[in-house]
Amino acid sequence: MAVSSTKGATGHTLGVSGALGAAFCLMAIEHQILPPCVGLNDPEFDLDLVRYGRESQVENVLCLSFGFGGQNAALVLSRV
Repeated sequence: MAVSSTKGATGHTLGVSGALGAAFCLMAIEHQILPPCVGLNDPEFDLDLVRYGRESQVENVLCLSFGFGGQNAALVLSRV
């Protein structure tokens, strides 16, 4: 399962970070391209981290948002 994060490309956008993450997830589903983890040089874990944008069959995504003060959310999006 591929793991991606766009925060390295956008920085911390504070209040809009969850909406921006959801938008990136929807774009990945629409364009069938996984966005890269920009700035990731030395991964600490043996995961399928997306180091460069790549085409992939994207049917489902899990968008996780963790905010200040414990404002956390998980959003599952699927191709219809």
